[in-house]
Amino acid sequence: MAKALNILFILLTACLTTASAQTVEIRPPELARVPVLELGVELGHYWQQLHVVLDHDDSPSDTTLSIGMPAWMRLVDTDEDGLLDDEIRIVYAPVAAEIPQFFVSPMTDANTIVVGSLAAAAADGQLYLQFPVSGSVSPQQ
Repeated sequence: MAKALNILFILLTACLTTASAQTVEIRPPELARVPVLELGVELGHYWQQLHVVLDHDDSPSDTTLSIGMPAWMRLVDTDEDGLLDDEIRIVYAPVAAEIPQFFVSPMTDANTIVVGSLAAAAADGQLYLQFPVSGSVSPQQ
């Protein structure tokens, strides 16, 4: 089981770090301990948090950040309203007094989180994204 969780963590971090010129990590690291045996069942949803550090100043854009989910993981529409952008919580820790007004784009789907901003964000600004996911992984023994 520990080996399966290690493999899952490696896959998760490798697959979720597709944002170019940014640093993305799972934080706190305990969230990487996914309940592997329960994934894919109706109650197998869990929450994930990513910590993104901006490596450079970021201009306002509808697609400031795009994070691809691994093929075996998807975002979950917990309120079943057909929208996923309302499922993702964004918290921003600024470097100075900047207020980039990050938002989850309606282009977000079950496989990709798309974040936009209305104003510039400074290098070293930190974004925290929290979202519900579900997946289908069979641990290898």
